[in-house]
Amino acid sequence: MTDRLDPGSLSAGSTAQEHGRQRLGYTIASVPFVLLVILQLIAPGFMEPLFSNPPEIIGLPAGIVALLAVMIWAALAFAVIRAFDSVAGSALALIAFTIPSVVAIILLPAVILIVQNLGSD
Repeated sequence: MTDRLDPGSLSAGSTAQEHGRQRLGYTIASVPFVLLVILQLIAPGFMEPLFSNPPEIIGLPAGIVALLAVMIWAALAFAVIRAFDSVAGSALALIAFTIPSVVAIILLPAVILIVQNLGSD
């Protein structure tokens, strides 16, 4: 005679797996925020152009406004991972939110410097 499987035992295994996927997704989504902290620690002057005021938006430095927009975009990755709760959701968050945010964080100081130099002529 075979033993019957408890239906609860199957869902408990998949729940742990789902939490692991979600945790991995959150780890991936936190990369832009971690990158920002690491850049501040190892190269404090790298982000300095973001705080200069010649290119400004509504009286605020354009770099700060752009950085705020990038951080909001990066935070949307957490919402996508929570909403989809699957590998596809994590992949979507990585491709649509995390990678563009990382690229923007790295390029944003250079873009601000280019705008400053174009405006000084």
